[in-house]
Amino acid sequence: MGTIISEDLTMEVKDKSYLEHIQFYSEFVPKKLVKLTKRKKVKTLLDLGCGDGAILFALKRRGLLKNKDVFAVDIAKERVVKTQKIDQKFHCFVVDVCDLGKMIKKNSIDLAISSQVIEHVEKPERLIQQAKQVLKSGGHFYLSTAFKKWYGWFFYKNPKGEWTLDPTHLREYQHDDDLIPLLKKFGFKVIHNKKILWKFPLTDFFLKRLGFGGDIYLKNKLLRTLRSIKLPILGYYYWEIVCEKIN
Repeated sequence: MGTIISEDLTMEVKDKSYLEHIQFYSEFVPKKLVKLTKRKKVKTLLDLGCGDGAILFALKRRGLLKNKDVFAVDIAKERVVKTQKIDQKFHCFVVDVCDLGKMIKKNSIDLAISSQVIEHVEKPERLIQQAKQVLKSGGHFYLSTAFKKWYGWFFYKNPKGEWTLDPTHLREYQHDDDLIPLLKKFGFKVIHNKKILWKFPLTDFFLKRLGFGGDIYLKNKLLRTLRSIKLPILGYYYWEIVCEKIN
């Protein structure tokens, strides 16, 4: 049975807005991630920056975590607690994704996932380095982040005063060269690189402001149907990268 373990009991989240950010649970999983998780050789899986466990929740609901050892890490204990509730067998850790320490064994993971996390960390190279450290040779790293065209705009501003998709984004990538060379530098071979136009569910916008919990869509079939109505965000893309550890 999994247990929440903290590397540093004094650890605090600097950006308090992160604790207030609501992640809605659903059964949606990107197609590429479904294929990766279905691979027979994937026996160990790690979610780097699990948040409330939305991705793990969806993977479990679709039966994609059977016979797998699942590990999850996040800097916020409040969020790790929510992830642990999804399945008591998960191995959950309160630790910085950029400094895993001895929490996850080296060369022990078949598939590492980092979804919409790298744009939040101060040193993205550290997250990539940590992913390489824990992955087995030939293991896969699924990475997603926001990609912004020069004309992209959304109504939030980050601490730097830049218009961003999310006010907690420290950066938003605008060129492949901003990230791909970094992955190659740390021993990854890029085998999939795709950008999908970002579409935002209108219901998410209103439900967050009304203070509903992350499980609201699970409780209401009508809301699940309405969530399919999505608004394209001009100039923003969901950037999906899959890498293989080669050395």
